[in-house]
Amino acid sequence: MRKILVFFIVLIFTGCSLLDKYVKPRFPKPHKVKGGILFQYYAPSAREVDLAGDFNDWAYGDNPKAIHLKKKENGVWWIILPLKPGRYKYKFVVDRTKWVKDPNGEDAGDEMDNSIIVVE
Repeated sequence: MRKILVFFIVLIFTGCSLLDKYVKPRFPKPHKVKGGILFQYYAPSAREVDLAGDFNDWAYGDNPKAIHLKKKENGVWWIILPLKPGRYKYKFVVDRTKWVKDPNGEDAGDEMDNSIIVVE
């Protein structure tokens, strides 16, 4: 009986660690924090992630207006962006080639499949 219990405990812990690899964490939508609006995106294998939108003329990559996110050890990219009140459409740009709608943000409902944030 003890061997069966140990087997199930090992199985549970192994399963949980495997789930962490394949289940993306959910974050709250971009929200106000000290210093601005916190944007977060999970992309552990990305080499770089930029935030492009109405607030920077959709700049990314080497453009001087590009907004480069910082990467945490757990694969979460983030930035706190000071934004004036208004409505802003945006996307994440992963490795300069893949434009991604914010999986945690609000859908802009436009033809480009953008996300939107309203800052008050």
